[in-house]
Amino acid sequence: MTVLFSEQLRELVIAALKAANTLAGANVFAPRDTPLASSELPAIMVDDQREDSESRGNAGFPAFLTTAILLVEAKVERETSEAVKADLSTLRRQIKVAALTDWSIIASVEQVVGVRTETAISAEGKKHVGELRMQFAIRYPEDFEPIITDQLDGLDVHADLLDPFDSTGVYPDAPFPEAARPAPRTSGPDGRDEAALSITF
Repeated sequence: MTVLFSEQLRELVIAALKAANTLAGANVFAPRDTPLASSELPAIMVDDQREDSESRGNAGFPAFLTTAILLVEAKVERETSEAVKADLSTLRRQIKVAALTDWSIIASVEQVVGVRTETAISAEGKKHVGELRMQFAIRYPEDFEPIITDQLDGLDVHADLLDPFDSTGVYPDAPFPEAARPAPRTSGPDGRDEAALSITF
């Protein structure tokens, strides 16, 4: 199965966030089915949300300039809304710095074209829950060159020269009979295999 570069980019961002030791610590995840438990908070989820690709012109094969939208979601749970706001502010700064300064990410893309941030806070029982959504628009080239499955094992070269030539000879087993001039002829080729070379790879 072919892995899209946006998926590889998602894994690079996850690794960068874990290495950055944000408030979430090691609780940085790819998308999953199970909801986050309170014991796992603060936590960060990273998803390759979508891709937009535009052709780079006639390159002889599909070639695109692709913009991937990576969604980074952080969730915190604290006793007060003020504490939640403080944590979200810290996480926003930590996530942005980690994603935009990690060399493994920056070196593998053409440009980070935008970052969009949204926050929300709600009260659930005695706790306040805060959520942070950051969308990173990251642009990079993509080339899809054809896969050649046939293997070239060797090469045979034959020569039927223009001169010298046999003006009257007839050669029924000529390697290229359609190239031989009919007899009587005033120039070659005459149908003879006058030189041959066989190359094995």
